[in-house]
Amino acid sequence: MTALPVPPFRDGAQAITAETVRADRSARPFLRLVDRHPAALTVLLAVLNRPEVEREMVRRASIHEPALAAAVHDLEAEPRLAAVLDDPDDGLQLRRLIGVVVKLKMIEMGWVPRSMRRYTERFGTAETYEPAEEEETFPRGSPLAVLAALEQLKQIGTMEERARDVDELMAALAETRAAEGRPF
Repeated sequence: MTALPVPPFRDGAQAITAETVRADRSARPFLRLVDRHPAALTVLLAVLNRPEVEREMVRRASIHEPALAAAVHDLEAEPRLAAVLDDPDDGLQLRRLIGVVVKLKMIEMGWVPRSMRRYTERFGTAETYEPAEEEETFPRGSPLAVLAALEQLKQIGTMEERARDVDELMAALAETRAAEGRPF
């Protein structure tokens, strides 16, 4: 499958929160770690929710590199994370939790796990991702579905046709929202 650029960085992707992590079944084995080191989860989420890290995760995924590669330097540079990563008991658990949170973030941005690759000595393996099929991930009308549809429109017709299409779509959207009494 050819990796297509999927742009839902800040506009479509929701920030991953501590509640998101706690609610995810794959994160349950790490909740005691989170309780022992709450600052580590806070820092992890802050790094992964940065727009520049999100963009880089998608860029890495689009060239079949692990999305984790986009954040490793920032994660290792954070003293509150580095202390836990270096801990002989909690370090492995935190690395696994980081993998789970990266997966949650990539799924939120419209990507699905593809395969595992050897990554770094500290992190071992990391997942690569591919764009999700719209119907697999995006409920109809969700911000991600809308962004994916707009991304597909960018591939249709000539530059002049696309410009005309944008004008027509924006006019139709403004008219619809006005008829429904919603701001545009």
